Amino acid sequence: MTRKSSAQRYREMELLIELYSAIEKDYFSWDCKFMSAMMEKIYFKKALTKKMRTKIDELIELGKKSMPAKTPRIIELENAMVDHEPREKEVLQSFIAKLFKGWSLTDAQSRFADSLVEQANRAPWEPSEEDSKDIKIITDVARTYDAIWYGNNPSASRVLEKLQSYIVDGSRLKESDFVFAKKKFAGGYKKIKHPKFKSGDRAYMTTHVSYDNLFENKKTFCLVIEGPYVKGRSVVYDVMVNGTITISPQHALYKRR
Repeated sequence: MTRKSSAQRYREMELLIELYSAIEKDYFSWDCKFMSAMMEKIYFKKALTKKMRTKIDELIELGKKSMPAKTPRIIELENAMVDHEPREKEVLQSFIAKLFKGWSLTDAQSRFADSLVEQANRAPWEPSEEDSKDIKIITDVARTYDAIWYGNNPSASRVLEKLQSYIVDGSRLKESDFVFAKKKFAGGYKKIKHPKFKSGDRAYMTTHVSYDNLFENKKTFCLVIEGPYVKGRSVVYDVMVNGTITISPQHALYKRR
């Protein structure tokens, strides 16, 4: 047999591991973990024993191993994975791996698997015209929330991505995600959905005036022309003040002086 270099063995093991799916890696875990450990030794320039080299060459010679025949239950769970989120997919993968090994699911696991299959088989939720408008509102007002808020609310970022994907390419959207998004972005959503002012309303806008180098806030009468809408990081209105149309953030507008 032609003598192999450590670099060649490393590359051949790397390519072989890449051929296995997550479920296959779990089923052939000993092989994959062994090759990963050997790759780590090679990477850190540690010597391999003759037995290690022989075992590596045997695995490479055998190539990708085949999984056992799929049972109807395994096929059912695999089909259900297509329409689920990463977390649910991970759970289904763990169930499938157990079934491939000949193990049984617990009663609780079996019920949960059934519920995931049932969810996947449901007809896709189709937002109504009003729902579609609300989705647009949510994605617009999402710009008014800062990085610190998103850092403290990672679930908001995830659900926002789903709404944006639905708008851009029509990706499947769950009604539960839509409802969750309305709750998560309720503050900004309500400012647009249920505006504080409408066109033609009288209002008072906070302005800054100075007297002898001293600054104070003053409420100036204005007329609401248009809004609300999102501009930059704020929900704003177009208002007329002393004959001039300007833009005012909602928080600077009041109904009373």
